[in-house]
Amino acid sequence: MPSSIPVKLRDVTLELLADRAIFWPDQRTLFVADLHWGKAGTFRHFGIPVPETASPDLNRLSDLISQHQATHLVVLGDLTHHHTGVDPQLVDIITRWRRTHPQLRISLVRGNHDRHLKNLPDEWQIESVPAPVALKNVVCQHEPAVFSDDHPLVLAGHLHPRVELQEGYTHRVKCHGFWYSQGCLVLPAFSSFVDGGIVKPSANDRVWVTFEDQILEVPTRR
Repeated sequence: MPSSIPVKLRDVTLELLADRAIFWPDQRTLFVADLHWGKAGTFRHFGIPVPETASPDLNRLSDLISQHQATHLVVLGDLTHHHTGVDPQLVDIITRWRRTHPQLRISLVRGNHDRHLKNLPDEWQIESVPAPVALKNVVCQHEPAVFSDDHPLVLAGHLHPRVELQEGYTHRVKCHGFWYSQGCLVLPAFSSFVDGGIVKPSANDRVWVTFEDQILEVPTRR
């Protein structure tokens, strides 16, 4: 299976990436959703010993930026996890990462976890804007919705979609997935530290599943 799949939706050509992101070649723009920076720290605050996942996720993000020579990164909501922000150690980790991409424009389309955070650290150089945001003929927001046939393509997150694949009668596998339904393409969570809900696509929907470094479109039920 390939590591990326080109798709054309509502006259927009995108590359769906196995690493749970989307690249828009015409605009050299990379889209991700639901990074949830600081979630691991929130768990540790309540005495649950979990490792910090920000550094591995930032490395993944750097690889995608470099590989596709992206000039603009758009986060489709939930950049941070807790409404009080992130701890100083994580702020430093992200600040150091940001300095490795000084020319990259980063935009946050605020999600439900971002709305109560008044300000992001200045060192991150991230512009934070309310949804929806129009980029050419693509609309960016956090929460998915249903749209008419004449509406531009919408990219969203929030649901952390996962797709259940069944082999035989007993073996089932849950995979991260992209879900396209009625004009809205929902991205899987980019974070390594979030779960997701199983989606139930209709016959007219399209679904792509990711597994490690591979991506595949799978048929929906007829």
